[in-house]
Amino acid sequence: MLRKNPKMSPIMATSYAPQSRPLVFPPTDGTVTLPEVLDFHNEHQPQRTIFTFKADGAAAATNISFFEFRRAADRVAHFIRPERCGAEGEIIALVALSDTLLYQAVTVGLTRAGIVPYLMSPRNTAVAIIKMLKETSCHKLLTTQETLKALISEIKLGLEGGTETASYPLEIIEMPPLCAIFPRMGVETIDDLFEEFPKPATRPDLSQTLIYLHSSGSTGLPKSIRQSFRMICNWASLPGGSEVTNRTLGVMALPAFHTLGLTSHVLRAAYGLCTVALYPPIADTPSKLPVMPTPDNIIEHMRRTGCEDLVSIPALFNIWVQQKDTVEYLASLKLVVYSGGPLPSETGRQLVRAGVRLVSMYGGTEFGIPVHFTRQAPRTSEVDYPWEYFSLDENVNARFEPQGDGTYELQFLRHDTRHDLPVENMGNGVRGYATSDLFIPNASAPGFWKLIGRKDDVIIHSSGEKTVPGPMENIIAQSQYIIGVVMFGREHDQPGVLIELEKTYAIDPQNEADVVKARNVLWPLIEQANKVAPAFSKIYKEFILFSDARKPLPRAGKGTVMRKAALSDYHNEIEALYATVSAVAGTEDISPPVSWIEADVSTWLLAQLKDIYADLTFTANDDLFDQGLDSLSATVLRRRISSALKSDSSTVSVAEHINQNTVYAHPTVHGLSTFIASSVKSPDGNATVNDPTIPIENTIKKYSHGLDDEIRGTKPLPGAHTILLTGSTGNLGSHILESLLCNPNVERIYALNRPSSQSAVARHEARFVDKGFDVELLRQEKLRFLEGDASNLSLGLPDDVYEEVMNSVTIIIHNAWRLNFNLSLPSFESNIRGTRRLIDLGRASPYGSDVRFVFTSSVSQAFSWDTRKGTYPEEVLSDARYAVGMGYGESKYVCERILSVCGLRATSLRIGQITGGMPSGAWATTDWVPIMVKSGISLGVLPSQAGTASWIPMDSVAQAVLEIALETSNYSYQALNIVHPRPITFDMAMANVNEALFSAGIIKAPLNIIPQTQWSQLLEARALNASSSDMESIPAIKLLEFFRSVAQADAAVRAGTLDGIESGGLTRFSTLKAEAASETMKNLSPVDAQHARSWVNYWRSAGLLSRLDI
Repeated sequence: MLRKNPKMSPIMATSYAPQSRPLVFPPTDGTVTLPEVLDFHNEHQPQRTIFTFKADGAAAATNISFFEFRRAADRVAHFIRPERCGAEGEIIALVALSDTLLYQAVTVGLTRAGIVPYLMSPRNTAVAIIKMLKETSCHKLLTTQETLKALISEIKLGLEGGTETASYPLEIIEMPPLCAIFPRMGVETIDDLFEEFPKPATRPDLSQTLIYLHSSGSTGLPKSIRQSFRMICNWASLPGGSEVTNRTLGVMALPAFHTLGLTSHVLRAAYGLCTVALYPPIADTPSKLPVMPTPDNIIEHMRRTGCEDLVSIPALFNIWVQQKDTVEYLASLKLVVYSGGPLPSETGRQLVRAGVRLVSMYGGTEFGIPVHFTRQAPRTSEVDYPWEYFSLDENVNARFEPQGDGTYELQFLRHDTRHDLPVENMGNGVRGYATSDLFIPNASAPGFWKLIGRKDDVIIHSSGEKTVPGPMENIIAQSQYIIGVVMFGREHDQPGVLIELEKTYAIDPQNEADVVKARNVLWPLIEQANKVAPAFSKIYKEFILFSDARKPLPRAGKGTVMRKAALSDYHNEIEALYATVSAVAGTEDISPPVSWIEADVSTWLLAQLKDIYADLTFTANDDLFDQGLDSLSATVLRRRISSALKSDSSTVSVAEHINQNTVYAHPTVHGLSTFIASSVKSPDGNATVNDPTIPIENTIKKYSHGLDDEIRGTKPLPGAHTILLTGSTGNLGSHILESLLCNPNVERIYALNRPSSQSAVARHEARFVDKGFDVELLRQEKLRFLEGDASNLSLGLPDDVYEEVMNSVTIIIHNAWRLNFNLSLPSFESNIRGTRRLIDLGRASPYGSDVRFVFTSSVSQAFSWDTRKGTYPEEVLSDARYAVGMGYGESKYVCERILSVCGLRATSLRIGQITGGMPSGAWATTDWVPIMVKSGISLGVLPSQAGTASWIPMDSVAQAVLEIALETSNYSYQALNIVHPRPITFDMAMANVNEALFSAGIIKAPLNIIPQTQWSQLLEARALNASSSDMESIPAIKLLEFFRSVAQADAAVRAGTLDGIESGGLTRFSTLKAEAASETMKNLSPVDAQHARSWVNYWRSAGLLSRLDI
């Protein structure tokens, strides 16, 4: 292919179009401007295809020729400016949600009509659009009023003016209909009706305005940028407009209003003679929307239209790289270009190593796209090349200004004919544009540069040090969980990072448990980012902030996060985070208590808490976490304690005893001060250790008080049931709720849950969709959603609602519980108090002792069972020592004991490991089994464990709960064990999963199965130098300690030193009574291959697994 010489007109190339005619390129020296280029092609190659698309179900693609597109553009001109009436050069803003084909026909048609189109993003706010209208004196707006109704209404309202401001006149014009502009789409001939639009009386000067575009607004409101006829011709002469010619381009997903869209859709087609593949136009009525781009439909339409090149944004590559067949398709293309932001390095490396010809594109509305696509820096290995680096075109006068830190700012100097610039900002008599973009050179390939960030992105800390966020953000953005990353820290000593999670993984940033979990999941990636940063730029876990789904990070038209706007939106949250963590600063100088006796330590701790939380008042005997302490503040408090101990030479050694778990293990001021005082008294760790059953027994005594009083209600139970269910938004709770809604004997259901940022209806709908349930069940009149807190008086409900529930409830199913295995017993006191409040509700019912209370307990309440005694019995044991060891299980045991003497027909159900259940097989991807399976795929082996796996499907558990709750006999079991009565071996479970993975195409061949100890050794080895991609593909690394303990237990079972046949050395549970009480338990079939297939299908649909991961 011969490259065009812009000074020759016209130019013929030796390549041939599909129509077997020589290509004739229009000149880019200004002799053929954008409004004239269609006339040029109508003369030289009218049947040459400019756009192509293939509709769903169509036998062949539809091709739009230059001949037809020229006619379409002229029809637009007639529609907007009949007979060329009125003044030349009027500005019309284009804000529309229309098909790209129509949008670009309108854009070019307006220029042919002598009108200056102003292409505006429909994602702009009304304030931004009004600002741009006024600064260009634009009084006409061409739009799609039905699909942008809210925005247009806001614009009108904003322009009406008030008492102090005169209204701004604006004429709203509806976009012309598709059928009027393309009446014979793809088949138009010279015989079809058409009237050419009149030419201008005089040819416009090249310095006149042709079109307006706007900046992204990433640093504030968008700026209007005037583009002259000459500037657009300059753009066409740059590589972005014409270096790659006579190819079919997959650019259907690019926004038509954007610089990249205009260049790719129009200039590369008109001046580079590329055929542009688009989505088929479908918005043929005012209320219809065009095709919305998705990762899948982009690839689908590229395949349909035979694309050779692709241009897309980085976010999509992060998705495609996870799909093997898509990566193979990308590798078959001649060129794959990313633009609009940085592509995570790991994503790029994976694509390049898979054979994808990956190229970085760099450009801007202020200077066009001046980088070469066909030039690459020398390869660094057989499989790698520096794809992030590019070289600039020789026709631009560029210079790289050193910044003194190894980075360079790119600046363009104006050239009157080759590279005219719409914006000049350099001052001091220098005519040029400083981009504020920072680059680093390729040390081994002179002339090649890599973009790493922007000058105004650089974070200047209060210490004077500077953090360049780009490289760190680039690494963090690699995660599949993340869609937006912005580092912060200006005027603070330390940087932090604001993260927007992908909606599937989004959390409530006010939910401390979710925040802690998300921080832990992302921490390996943060650590990887920290490795490329100087010490003062490292991000600590406490400085990870998550965005709120109700306040998404603001984005520019090209989809990139607008940094300045994002930092402004989250200013308060960022400053609040620093205010909380600032308590840590200077802790080395913190004053210790006046003495280390318990009373003085208690006083000192209360003072520290007051300093950390000025607006809260803490008491000495109540749980700190219930009073508002979160994990970050617990860290602050722990550091203060440690610093105070270190400040006193007599207590320095005691500081070693203050670890991450100290505050959790002693979660009251009284308990913490006792621990500290005892540790100081016995620094060698020989302080008196109390009997661990004493706190358990004391808690039972506290919350059993008054339960021996007489229950007065004697009213007989009605024929139908009224049920109070707690925790119905959880995994098991939603299954129970679905079963209740399907049961005709249930007349009324009260679903009680704690308040959340989402409505109760929305939370339940989301859970039902995830489980594959019929969402319409939630519309039943018998269901009533309640928001309250069981630990509060009247359950936190209004008095009248509480009275209604109390007077009608016949069954209480208590399923809500804090799920945190790190907390000690005192931190579950609010849950225990809530249980007592529910007991009191039942005891106050007119149905009295006939009220049934079903409590979802846990097998963890038997944490310290002596396996030599055989299976754990189905009765409430009075010996608390068997519950000792885990605060979660201890709290469940406490409630079992309380319920056993409450006077109601109470049954505690000790539920074991729950698997995914029907209909969808939904098994939370955060559970240890799916994590183990995904990791096993990457390791190439699955583990084997001695013994059985008493895993029980969730739908079976829910049905058993229902049967036991609705049981009509007078006899009640105080405790039942809900584990699988017919367990299969762990190895059989793994074999079923293995087969399911193979059948689903997740693996190429069944995996080998090796003993758990060997599997864990492989895991340990991979964890030593784990990369961020390892963390993604082998999530078991994050549960290393857990799998280490499982391996140790399995080794003990195999060696015969640990009794029992349950895998992992776990306690075995009797189920005889459960089988007598529940038909489901009695007839439950073993977990089989069908169950395993349903789990795998769910994990795949949830994004945990993908086809052919290995």
